[in-house]
Amino acid sequence: MNNAIRAEWIKFSSLRGSWIRVALVTVVYVLATVMALSLFNSDFGSASESTAGPDRVRVLTSGNILTSLVMVVLGAKVFTDEIKSRSIINSVAAIPDRADLLAAKAVIVGGVGIVAAVIANVISVTIAVVGLDQKGFSVGLQDDDLARAVLGGICYLAIAALFGLGIGIVMNSPTSAVAVGITWPLAGEVMVSSVLPDWLSKIMPFEAGRAMFEAPARDGMPPWEGGAIFLAWTAVLLLVGWRMFERRDLGSS
Repeated sequence: MNNAIRAEWIKFSSLRGSWIRVALVTVVYVLATVMALSLFNSDFGSASESTAGPDRVRVLTSGNILTSLVMVVLGAKVFTDEIKSRSIINSVAAIPDRADLLAAKAVIVGGVGIVAAVIANVISVTIAVVGLDQKGFSVGLQDDDLARAVLGGICYLAIAALFGLGIGIVMNSPTSAVAVGITWPLAGEVMVSSVLPDWLSKIMPFEAGRAMFEAPARDGMPPWEGGAIFLAWTAVLLLVGWRMFERRDLGSS
C-alpha cells in the first residue's frame, strides 16, 4: 500500500496540471473572500453583535462554494487524466490490486485537498480579518462559531475532492466527469430537490455538507451531521466506482 501511495504521489506531483488546479483552489477562495468583503456592510452588525457574527462567518467561509467546484475537478482529474492518456493500464500492471490503486488515489486526493484547503483558508482568513477590522469589526478564531466554520470548511473542501474522485471513477471520462462534477453542485441538486420531500432534499450531498461551515446551522442541521451525510454520500460513490472499476475492461476504456 505504501508503494502504491508513493507511486500515486509521484504521478500527481509530476503533472503541471495538478499544481495548476491546486493553485486555483487558493486563487478562487481568495477572490471570493475579497468579493464578500467588498459587499460586506458594517451596518449589519452595528446594532447587535449577534447579528454581526453570522455575517462575519459568511465572509470567512464565502469561498467554500466556488472552491468546492475546483476541488471536485481536481479529484476527478486524478483518475480521468490516466484514462485519457491510457496510463491507467500501466498503473494497473504495476498495482494489480485495483482496490489498493484506488485507495492510494483517495489518500493522495484527500491529503492534497486538506493541504490546499488549509493554505487557501490561511490566506483568505488573514485577508478577511484585516478587511473586517478596517470596517470596525474585530475577528478572532477563539470564537467557537468562527473556528468551527473555518475547520468545517477545510473538511468540506477535502470531502468535495474525494467526491470528485468518485465521479471520475464512475464516469470514466474527463469531459463527462468535469461536466457532472460542476453541474451537480450548482444545478443538479436544486433540480432534484425540487421534486423531493423537504427532509430528503436536505440530505443531498453538497446541501448537507454546507452545514459544516455555515452559521447559524443550516436548516437546524448540526455541522457534524451535515459532514457525516456528505462523507457517507462520498463513500457510497467511491464504493460504486470501485465496483465498476473492478469489472471494467481497460482495453476498451
